[in-house]
Amino acid sequence: MKHARALTWDTSLQTLKPSRGVVVLMGPVDSGKSTWVRQYCNLYPDADIGLVSADLGQCLFGAPGLISYALWDPRRPDIEQYLPEACVFIGATHPTGRLLQTVDAIRRVVRYARQRHATVLVDTDGLIDDAVGREYKWTLLMSLRPCTVALLTWPGGEYPWASWLAPWSDIELFVVEPHGRVRAKPPSERAQRRHQTFQRWFSDVQRIHVPIDPYLISDCTGLGALATSPEWDRMLNVLGDGLVYAERTPRKVWVLTREALSSVVYHQLREVLSPYQVQVHPLPRWHHRLVGDVRPDGYASGMGRIVGWSAWPPMLEIEGRFLTSPGPLWVIGPATFPEVTHPDTT
Repeated sequence: MKHARALTWDTSLQTLKPSRGVVVLMGPVDSGKSTWVRQYCNLYPDADIGLVSADLGQCLFGAPGLISYALWDPRRPDIEQYLPEACVFIGATHPTGRLLQTVDAIRRVVRYARQRHATVLVDTDGLIDDAVGREYKWTLLMSLRPCTVALLTWPGGEYPWASWLAPWSDIELFVVEPHGRVRAKPPSERAQRRHQTFQRWFSDVQRIHVPIDPYLISDCTGLGALATSPEWDRMLNVLGDGLVYAERTPRKVWVLTREALSSVVYHQLREVLSPYQVQVHPLPRWHHRLVGDVRPDGYASGMGRIVGWSAWPPMLEIEGRFLTSPGPLWVIGPATFPEVTHPDTT
C-alpha cells in the first residue's frame, strides 16, 4: 500500500481527481458511497468515467440483483435513471450466499469498464463489518487490485484496512471522514427504495417463454440428466398431470410439480423411485423469482421475474426487461419481486 491518508469528504473529492484508474468505494451501510459517486461525477462533468453498480440491494442504477456498468454522461446527471450497458445477473439482493458469484461478476464488469475508461468508480455494498464482510471485501480487492480504495466511515468507526493492505504497494488507501448530511436510514426506508428501483425496472417489460430443461440453472434444474422414460412413466403413474419435469444423478432425483404434494403422494413417489433420494419442488415456489440469462460472452441481456408456467412442454413465462437478445443459459435467483419480507442488511 502506498500510504493511508485521512481526508475530509470534500477534500477526498478534490484529491481523487481523474484520471484515477479503478477506484473502489467501501464503507458500512449508509456511509454515503453512492452520494460520493454522484458528487464526484458532478464535480468532473467532462471526465471519462465508467460507473459500476456493485451493490445488489441498493444499486446505483439498473436493478437490484444485477452487477451493472454504465458510462457517466453529464447530459444525464440523474444516475439512478441509467440503464446498464453491460451487466451480470446474480438474482439476489444481498451477496451472502452468493459471495463467489458476486465477486466474479464485479471483477468481470470492472474489467469491461476499465477497457473503456480512464477512471472507473466501483460503488460496493455495506457488507464490511463482520468476518464474512471482511473476507468478502478482501477477496474482492485482491481480485480487482484497484489503484485506489476510498473507505467511507461512520463517526467512531474503526477499520483495520490500512494494516491489511500494507503489503500491496500498488494500492492507495484513503479514509474519508463522514459527510455531515449523510444519515443512517431505517431498514423500511431502504426496502422502500429497493422496491421503487424494482418498479422502475419492471415498468417497461416484455414477456418471453423459457424452456425448463438442463440449460435452466436453479436449485433443482441443470444438476443432472433427464429422467429416463421408465422413470418418467413411474412418476407419471403417481403424479398424473401434476408432473412437470425431472432430472437425476446416480443417487438423486429432482422433480418439479404443479403443486405441493401431500405426504401420502410424496411417500408413493419415493417408493417408485427407490433407491434414489427424492427432492420435490412445487412450481409455485418460483412465482416472482428473479431470473436472468447468460450470453456466450458471460454477460446478461437483462433481468426478469417468473410470472407463470406450463407443464407440456415445460416452460416458464418471464416478464422482464432485456436490452439485447437473451443468451442460451438461464439462471433463477433466490430473490423475488415483490420481495418476501426479510431482515434488511444491505
